[in-house]
Amino acid sequence: MGRSLVGILSTLPGVTSTDYSAGGPSSANPSVRGEGSYGNNYLLEGFSIRDPLSKTLGLSLPFDALQEVNVFTDGAPAEFGGFTGMITNVLLKSGTNEVHGSLAYYYSRHLSTGTYEILNETTTKRRFAYQSPTITLGGPIVEDKLWFFGVFDYRNGWRQPEGSDVVSALDYNYMFLGRITYSPIENGNTLINFTVQKQGTLIDNAGAGATVAEEATVRAYDDLVHLNLNLKSVLSPSVVLEVKANRSVNEYYEETRASSVLSPAYSDVATGYHWGNTAYLYSTARERQGFAFHLTRFVADLAGQHMFKGGYEYHQYANEDEFVYTGGVGTPEAPAYEYILDDGQPYIRVEHYNVGPIGHQGINSVFFLQDQWQPAMNLTLNLGVRAEGETLLQNAGFKTVSEWSFAPRFGLAWDITGEARHLVSVNAGRYYDINGLGFVQWADTLSPNYFTLCQYNPDDGDYDTGCFTQDPVLDPSTYADDLKPYFMDKFTLGYTRAITDVITVGLKGIVSTTRNLPEDVNVDGNLWEIRNPGDKHRDYWGIELTAKRRFADNWQFLGSVTFSSAKGTNPGSFETGSDESSGGNGNEVGIYMDDIADPYARLANDYFGIDFAGMGYAQYEAFGETYPANTAGWYGYLPYHSFVVAKLSASYLLPSNTELGVTYAFDSGHAWQRRGLQPLYGSHSIFPEGRGTRFMPPVHTLDARIAQHLSAGKNLDVLAEIVVFNVLDSRTPIYYYENFDPGKTWEVDQDGRYYYRDDDGETVYSLFGSTMARQAPRSIRANLKLTF
Repeated sequence: MGRSLVGILSTLPGVTSTDYSAGGPSSANPSVRGEGSYGNNYLLEGFSIRDPLSKTLGLSLPFDALQEVNVFTDGAPAEFGGFTGMITNVLLKSGTNEVHGSLAYYYSRHLSTGTYEILNETTTKRRFAYQSPTITLGGPIVEDKLWFFGVFDYRNGWRQPEGSDVVSALDYNYMFLGRITYSPIENGNTLINFTVQKQGTLIDNAGAGATVAEEATVRAYDDLVHLNLNLKSVLSPSVVLEVKANRSVNEYYEETRASSVLSPAYSDVATGYHWGNTAYLYSTARERQGFAFHLTRFVADLAGQHMFKGGYEYHQYANEDEFVYTGGVGTPEAPAYEYILDDGQPYIRVEHYNVGPIGHQGINSVFFLQDQWQPAMNLTLNLGVRAEGETLLQNAGFKTVSEWSFAPRFGLAWDITGEARHLVSVNAGRYYDINGLGFVQWADTLSPNYFTLCQYNPDDGDYDTGCFTQDPVLDPSTYADDLKPYFMDKFTLGYTRAITDVITVGLKGIVSTTRNLPEDVNVDGNLWEIRNPGDKHRDYWGIELTAKRRFADNWQFLGSVTFSSAKGTNPGSFETGSDESSGGNGNEVGIYMDDIADPYARLANDYFGIDFAGMGYAQYEAFGETYPANTAGWYGYLPYHSFVVAKLSASYLLPSNTELGVTYAFDSGHAWQRRGLQPLYGSHSIFPEGRGTRFMPPVHTLDARIAQHLSAGKNLDVLAEIVVFNVLDSRTPIYYYENFDPGKTWEVDQDGRYYYRDDDGETVYSLFGSTMARQAPRSIRANLKLTF
């Protein structure tokens, strides 16, 4: 019902998302099997369109251009890689010998009114209004030889997040996709598709949210050009050749809305409020290009039938990012300053200056070979291996990663009776994901800024204690010589039973482990080195029940229930919240194992105190004593863990050509944990309760659709449609504000609220657990579409 690729994916079993944005399911990248949004790969007709830096969907395809979406959440053959969560391959529409197209207008707005309690303050619910005209057109340029297809999608509107009086205006968002299809040979055995997409976005007051003042928002611009070439040729009845190439260039930058970027910014860890200016201005230029050759060969009568497929792929990607922090650009001689207050009192000062844009480059090469072998009519085996190599260059061409990995795959499908009634499937394999540009960017501190962070010293009234310096150019983190790529080993066993010709039910078990996860380890108090700590890992198991009825006799449904557990030792807490820019990556390096690795230095500096509670460290020996490893504070339920997720999508076509549809989703609640204050990092890092010891509330979502099809003459069809999202107007919290200072003496009242006594004996309550954002309130989308 949501008009996006992610909206389609969110209905599938094993795919988790509880954030619902204005006008439909969230456009945020979903989590699959507990791996988080960073673990998915998105392909456009077989070629990756994933952002090389964030490892999320890098190209927002116009919804009316989608022809088919193929998804592997489990059991992907060797042809597909670069993921640990889900692989999605999108096929686009093309022109035909008949002129065809559509004109449509979509209007979305909030329906629900009323208030929430956000950060202990009464505030209006999320409000918004968007409009979007869309045009598609396709047809022949030369019949049976050359065709065209195009989509133009425009959108503008406004939104007001909960907890904020600031209206974030989407001044425009446009997408144009054009495609030319050419058949150079009369028999049509060769097709060449060339696709170009151009899109641009302008958002005023970007970043508006519950804890962001209006002067702390920015004006954001985003422009992207993507080119895609795809050739498929049937060389003979048994040989098929595919050649693919693409290039993508994306530029994004922000402008401050405040009068000057030279004014200091302040933030208060006790309230979360920021004022004075934007937190930072960000600009980025990203590009990706590559090519691929795939060859398929069909062989019969070789101990059964075979479909051999092999290929080579080459991907090159790069980024150049610049952060200009509030407080000014600064210089080494005259640095700029930012301040953090704790309950209104001086806490931390950050001294920094901009060192200019920093760039990174990556090269990814892939070889694969697989065989889909059918030794008997009711048995199919899929055997394959995939070799992936990645080289990453940091800053001025400094090589940080150069590695090859080999991933075997095995699949089995057995039709027990040979009547397509009882199907058993087994899949086992290893899945590697590329590290990506974010991996090398993190090592130079994720920003092209030099900074020194110091705590306030009340004895002399200056910021001169606990100082920590990072220099992204002269002193980035180093990489261990034996650094290995991280990988997932996954095994699935499934059984599908055809109840009737159109109704099937299924049962699947999934077990996976992710190992060799990278992490920066504090070697001697000043040097951080990125390694593969053996005790950093993720573990997942799931049991999935599905039921499906194909669209026959005018109705269909797809239902699923997934019981699962996703645990691990990832850094960070949540991924980015629905209206905030805060959150943890959850996959790459972070703050895990940032204790002092030198045991003598650790003991001498008393790093066993509350300041490092929950920090992971390996077993070590010191002063003749053996100290066991301690990772208990870090291993637990991961941010996207849910014990139970249930989904149902169904539609029914009435004799009057009226279509009714409904989708329902239940999520038992993601794992969440209190983060404590840790002076080394300024505002957070440790988990006094252990990771994943608390859970978000369960989320229910019910969406409904009614559509009327009308014939307006020969080859003309009119569709009038209304979709209501969150029909029940649920307002469950989906993101909590985290605040807890272990330096205070905390007590708990009869209602379970944390508090401490200040110097005057007054009770001060923690905001721990206060709602930051809630499930989007009830909203509606109405549209009228003419198809010809």
